[in-house]
Amino acid sequence: MPEELKKRIARSAKANRRSLNAELVLRLQHSVAQDPHTVTEIREGSESYKLSRDQVRLLECFDNLSQRRRQALVEFLRDANEDDKD
Repeated sequence: MPEELKKRIARSAKANRRSLNAELVLRLQHSVAQDPHTVTEIREGSESYKLSRDQVRLLECFDNLSQRRRQALVEFLRDANEDDKD
């Protein structure tokens, strides 16, 4: 690791009352969580699905919609998918 980078992270760790290792782990976790290519695996019964960060965000938004809006979105997507097949 370049010395200047190590010093900057060490200063940040001290300001945040963390060890250098804890600061590095936290920053790496944050970086990976922001990466749209990070994959989340979910399991439903014996099935397993891998979702990208963008897919997880889409599901979170969908979960926050009212039932009426969810249905409208599903119908819209179904229609759009049919249009793309033509």
